[in-house]
Amino acid sequence: MALHCPQCDSENVQAVRVILDSGTSFNSGTVTGVAVGSNGGGTFVGTSGSTSQTTLAARFSPPVKPALWAVIALGLLPLVTSPWLAASGPDAAWRYMNLALWAVFAHAVWSYRRKSAAYKEHLPKWKALHDHGFFCHRCGHTFMTK
Repeated sequence: MALHCPQCDSENVQAVRVILDSGTSFNSGTVTGVAVGSNGGGTFVGTSGSTSQTTLAARFSPPVKPALWAVIALGLLPLVTSPWLAASGPDAAWRYMNLALWAVFAHAVWSYRRKSAAYKEHLPKWKALHDHGFFCHRCGHTFMTK
């Protein structure tokens, strides 16, 4: 008994998790080199990694979790620069710069909260689609089965 698309009745359907797994590849590598300079030389080693996806796999990729570290870094920036700006004198330009840094931090917090709420809303839907979803290659319809 084959699975049929409910929209066009085609048997050319594939599980979303299979599309995602077969259309995603992870590559990593190590680079070794030698550097020579006026103070001598040395060797260096570096690693790199990348992910590539087909267009169809990217369509079903999981939602991206927002980065909290960026918000923390932007929050530390006004705290670290405040004593330095205060020591620079009572110039209004320095106070406005500090105020601008706090405004950037407030925007980062607002943006993080908005993205985090969207992530929390979309993740359960994505998990259900990943676990029970199918894609019809004939008509492009995505449907769920239980």
